[in-house]
Amino acid sequence: MPQRKDGYKLIKMKEKTTNPGIIKVKNIKTTVKECSCGNWLNHWNNFNHKPSVFCSEIRCTQMFHLVGAHVQRIEDDENWYIIPLCSEHSKSKDELVINNFVKFIPANTKETCG
Repeated sequence: MPQRKDGYKLIKMKEKTTNPGIIKVKNIKTTVKECSCGNWLNHWNNFNHKPSVFCSEIRCTQMFHLVGAHVQRIEDDENWYIIPLCSEHSKSKDELVINNFVKFIPANTKETCG
């Protein structure tokens, strides 16, 4: 095993294939009309019980021009959810990486605001 000049051994760490701290999503293009909350960001705020502050994309710090975006988790779920995204990320066709502390609110209004 190689050693540094100070005597410490260099250990090669295995790369993780998945990160439990993130969730991958894709935007869903939908023609679903607004719900009774007024708009989809209000919908997310109402069921999250605290207002959105930042875009949910892990590298984005955008605090303005947030929308409630329809997304679908890539890896484990076919349901539709609402999360806050900035207007740029809400239009993205790329896979988005979301922090796992973001609450995914069901987009199905029958389950929420009916």
